Amino acid sequence: MAQLTPEMLQWLTDNREDYEFYLLHAAMHDYVWRCTMLIVPVTPADFRREEYALVMGAIINATKVITRIGGTVDTPPTTEFLRTYLNSAAREEGSEEETIASAMALLRELQDPVYTKEHYCVRPYFEAWYGSQRAKKAARRLQMEDVPDVHESVTVVQMALAAAAAATVSEEDDMMSQFMTSKSLERVARRPTGISGLDDCLNGGWGKGECYLLFGGTGGGKSIAAGQCAWQEASVNDGWPLIVSTELWPREYICRTVSNAAGIPINIVQDCENVEQLKQEVAMAPGMSYKLGKVEEVLATITERMHVAKVSAEEGMHARSILEREALRYEKNYGHLPTFMVLDWLGSMADVSGGGNSSSDRAFAWEVSATGCVKFSEDTGIPLLVLAQAVNDAQTRSVLTMQDIGIAKGIGKNMVAAIGVTNTMDKAAISDAVKGKGDMPKSMIMPDQFFCLAKARKGEGNSVPVTRDFRFQRFIAKAKH
Repeated sequence: MAQLTPEMLQWLTDNREDYEFYLLHAAMHDYVWRCTMLIVPVTPADFRREEYALVMGAIINATKVITRIGGTVDTPPTTEFLRTYLNSAAREEGSEEETIASAMALLRELQDPVYTKEHYCVRPYFEAWYGSQRAKKAARRLQMEDVPDVHESVTVVQMALAAAAAATVSEEDDMMSQFMTSKSLERVARRPTGISGLDDCLNGGWGKGECYLLFGGTGGGKSIAAGQCAWQEASVNDGWPLIVSTELWPREYICRTVSNAAGIPINIVQDCENVEQLKQEVAMAPGMSYKLGKVEEVLATITERMHVAKVSAEEGMHARSILEREALRYEKNYGHLPTFMVLDWLGSMADVSGGGNSSSDRAFAWEVSATGCVKFSEDTGIPLLVLAQAVNDAQTRSVLTMQDIGIAKGIGKNMVAAIGVTNTMDKAAISDAVKGKGDMPKSMIMPDQFFCLAKARKGEGNSVPVTRDFRFQRFIAKAKH
């Protein structure tokens, strides 16, 4: 409670029932928020009225049980689904029948999505209650104003909170003031990417608080590059990398990392379901058993420092919330915030541009989510690499022009740099196979590729020639002839 100003405490006292209803409604209707509240955690003890506490207990019990058996609770969960869990919570508390009936009536009321706009205005109070840094800033300003009531216009409340947050920037927080007055001669070290040539284009590597876009066609090597950069961070940089993926499972990233770092052909380990299988496959592969020690060394580093989180494509639409949640989980598990993060998105340029089958609403949602990535990186100082899909003919070109990179503008316009990875098709071999003059190539994509980089904030561009080593899942410097 120490984070709240007296005015906010008074508001919570005067509007507690509305605020508690909001928390329950958020837990019912917003999957990401439900996870956030359970991580914080919010418990039944946080609710004054017994029927509210019973509903929260039902949601918590249902989420724990379903998660344990390998699933997720629907959003919103139906009244019928939660009935069993509510009765269970009532037995634990020894609740009266009248209270249980009131809780069931509350569950039916919570199903109504109309409350969303009205009650989501008070999100900053939730954040302040549990110590969010942003809400602390807002609270400092709000103590000078009348605390907005939950029933005020959504737009008015949001504008007031945005203005409050902006007005709280102290002289120490003013970035221009810091630049003009600071006497420090210490440079902030950049974090090498681990991909030869790319560091030169990025002035040494990833920068503090900078967000980058990496885009390319299917099979172009985006995830390989991301895994290679994460391994560089965990090993050479002695850092703490976190990969959040909407597409690949953790085992896929781990197998690729082992292939890259230990020099194990990907075909040996790519189908392994766990570490024991992986080690067994290496031990049994002809001529590979001597690398088992190196594999165990790589796995030890992965276990100590590197984490891969799998989230749904739907969650990917709320990128900032996902990044904040997974960064907090990482800190809880490893005792350290990530020093480098990857968001392996399932989004595409078509989603952002509104082209193809994408609606304008979906395009707007992706663009807002992308802006959230930028703000997350700026606020936390964590370098962030965002992966996105290219869906135009740039996929088949050997070198991307500035015009090609321009297709990334919808997602990457606020990012430090957009990096296009080429996906050059082996057109000649494919054509011969179609004509019956040869077999279809095992790899449709040529090994010689480029990272084509445009620095959005400097107007610079460059192309870095690389060779993708398919066998060991890594990019290496292109051999000179």
